[in-house]
Amino acid sequence: MKKTSIILMVLGVIAIAICLFYFRSQNNVVDSLPMTANPKGELTTEWPLFIGIILVFVGGTFYSISTEKH
Repeated sequence: MKKTSIILMVLGVIAIAICLFYFRSQNNVVDSLPMTANPKGELTTEWPLFIGIILVFVGGTFYSISTEKH
């Protein structure tokens, strides 16, 4: 369970980092709440950021549970 939790946390941090760099480099022409459109007309969403945060939280929770002594 420790290996799985560490993998989840690493994947979450990678998803957060990629999402932050990707969304900062785009100029948004049309901005609605869950979706944005860039000048090329491609639609993007901010879901990977939330997924990354959730993965880090779940991985940390699993890691703390697996290291507790009973």
